[in-house]
Amino acid sequence: MEEKKTNVKFRIPYRQNAQLPPVIHHSQDAFNVILDYRKNGNPGEAENLFVLYLNHEDQSLGVCGYAFDATSTAYALATVVADSADKAAATGIIIARYYSVKPPSPLHFEDAWIMKRFKEVSKKNNLTFFDFLIMTNETYYSYRDAGIF
Repeated sequence: MEEKKTNVKFRIPYRQNAQLPPVIHHSQDAFNVILDYRKNGNPGEAENLFVLYLNHEDQSLGVCGYAFDATSTAYALATVVADSADKAAATGIIIARYYSVKPPSPLHFEDAWIMKRFKEVSKKNNLTFFDFLIMTNETYYSYRDAGIF
């Protein structure tokens, strides 16, 4: 069986005058980096799931956006993300589900199911899964901050 190769382009949106990649200390930092990517990184309109890749010093290595529309593909997408993290030498990830309108309840079953799949794949691939965010252009909800993670 032929191995399918994954090509992922990392786009890193740094703030003006920044000397080093941003360090992610809190969920607000992750929200700001992902929101920067959404506003300035020229994501595709269909992109609604974002992965922030982090190195061992919790610095942002970049953001990738994915078009995601069905929970049945959550495990496959999580596997692609883990493979991309390995290729980028990332040691951790933060996942953000983007909604252009008001999101459903933060405890929406689909988002909880997606988070569970990413946790499984991350653990299997020795990758730290730091947080799962539900976000719009104005606000976000962090599963870690809420103590659900």
